[in-house]
Amino acid sequence: MVMGDFNDDPVNYSIQVLENGKKYGDTLCNPMRILYKKGIGSIAHQDRWHLFDEILFTSNFLTSKSLQLKKIGVFNPSFMTQQIGTYKGYPLRSFSGTSYTNGYSDHYPVYMDLTKPLAPRNPTQY
Repeated sequence: MVMGDFNDDPVNYSIQVLENGKKYGDTLCNPMRILYKKGIGSIAHQDRWHLFDEILFTSNFLTSKSLQLKKIGVFNPSFMTQQIGTYKGYPLRSFSGTSYTNGYSDHYPVYMDLTKPLAPRNPTQY
């Protein structure tokens, strides 16, 4: 698994190289691409949303029996969103230029929910 601010969207060439490159023996799967195609972003620039913050997985990870990806998303609650002004609807920044704005970041955080599948119970345990 690899995650971070890649400074590119899931559809950009640099991310496609990560997804499709076989130099290190495994391709990477990017479930963030689905969110991006729905218009979901983690950062806005010039009134356009980008999904620069991504989580990519090896195909082995996603087909593992020990952990399963239940959900992936962008955490964008209202308290972390600019409510007024030019940047209304954008992530609430800590700074605007040199002014402290008492915010969080110019990016929303991304998250994943991993679950461990329940093991089948032995009938004698009931």
